[in-house]
Amino acid sequence: MLAFTVYFHISTSEHRSFSNERTSNRAVLFTESIPGWFYLIFVVFFLFRGIIWASSSGNNVGYHPIDMLIYDAQSQYDAYLRDAAAGTTLDQAVENYRKRYSRYPPPGFDHWYRYATERDTVIIDSYDSIHRDLVPFWSLSPEEVRYRTKQLLQNPWHNATGISVRDGKAATSTRVVDDHWSTMSSLVDMISAFSEWLPDMDLAFNINNEGRIAVPWETQARKPQKAEAAGEVSAPRPQFSTNRAAQWEPLPNYNTEEQKMQDLGWQSIFHSHGSAHCPPGSPAREQRNWDRGSLCSSCAAPHSMGLFPANWTELSDVCHQPDLAELHGFYNSPSAFRTSYELLPLFSQSKAPGFDDIL
Repeated sequence: MLAFTVYFHISTSEHRSFSNERTSNRAVLFTESIPGWFYLIFVVFFLFRGIIWASSSGNNVGYHPIDMLIYDAQSQYDAYLRDAAAGTTLDQAVENYRKRYSRYPPPGFDHWYRYATERDTVIIDSYDSIHRDLVPFWSLSPEEVRYRTKQLLQNPWHNATGISVRDGKAATSTRVVDDHWSTMSSLVDMISAFSEWLPDMDLAFNINNEGRIAVPWETQARKPQKAEAAGEVSAPRPQFSTNRAAQWEPLPNYNTEEQKMQDLGWQSIFHSHGSAHCPPGSPAREQRNWDRGSLCSSCAAPHSMGLFPANWTELSDVCHQPDLAELHGFYNSPSAFRTSYELLPLFSQSKAPGFDDIL
C-alpha cells in the first residue's frame, strides 16, 4: 500500500508537469485535496508493522522440522556406519565384538569376516539385532533349547517347519506344507551356501507371517543377569563341540498331539500378548484408549517433534502407546496367531516389537 501511495503521488506529479495547463490544474486540485494526515497514517502503519516484525523475528524458526529430522537422521546414520565398520582387520573385528557383547565371536567368525570383506560389506562390527534376539536363550541350558525345538517340530499344528544341518549340509527335517515349499526350499539353498561352517543342529521356522513368542515382562525380569552371565565367554573357542549330532534326538516318525501354543486367530491380542513384555504400570498395560475417533496425543508425544515422528526407537516401543490396540491390524485381529508365553526357539521372518521370535 505504501508503494501504491508513493507511485500515485509521483505519477500525479509527472502528469501535472507534462499535461496542458487545464489538465494540470485539475491534477493539482485533486492532489491538493488529499490531506496530509493520509500520508501520515501510512507512515505510522508501516512503522508499526516493522516494530512487530522486529520483535517477533527472534522467535521464528528458520528451518522446517523435517529439515532438522533429516539432519539428525543423517548424523546418526553416519555415526552408525563409522562404528559398524571400525574393524579393518580380523583381530580388530574380534576385539570390537568382545567389547560390544562381553563375549568372543563364535567359531568360524574368521570365515564370515573373509566372506564379508571380499564383498565389501559395510557392516562388520554390529550384530545388535541378533544379539538381542539370542540373549534370552542364554538363560536356558543347551539341552533345554534342543528339547523345546523338538516340541515345536513334532506337532504340525504349531505351523513350524524344521531345517537340519548335518555334516555341513542343510535339508528340511519335517514335512513342508505345499504352500510353503518354495519358501523353505529357498531358505535351504541360502543356508547351504555356508552350511559347511555350521555345527550339526535343528532349527524350527515359523511358516506364518506374524511373530508368535510373547514372553511376559514378569518372566523376563527374573532372568537377565543369568542370561548375560551365561553368554559371557572368557576365552575364544576355535571350534564347536564335537559329536553334536548325537545330542539332537531324531524327530519321531509319528506326529504328537501335545500343543505348546494356543490359537488366538481373529482375536484382539494387544493387551494379552502385544504388551505382555511391557513393565507393570506402563500405559500399554494399565490404560485403555476408548476414544477411537481422536488422536491420542500423549501416546505420540514421547517419539514426536510436533506432528512428525522423531525417534524411531521410541516409536517402535508400544509400551507408551495403548492406542495401537485399535490402530494396527496385527493387534486388532491377526488372521493366524498360534502363540506361546514360553520362550521357544522359533525363527520368524517378521515380528512386532516386544516379541521374542528369532529374526
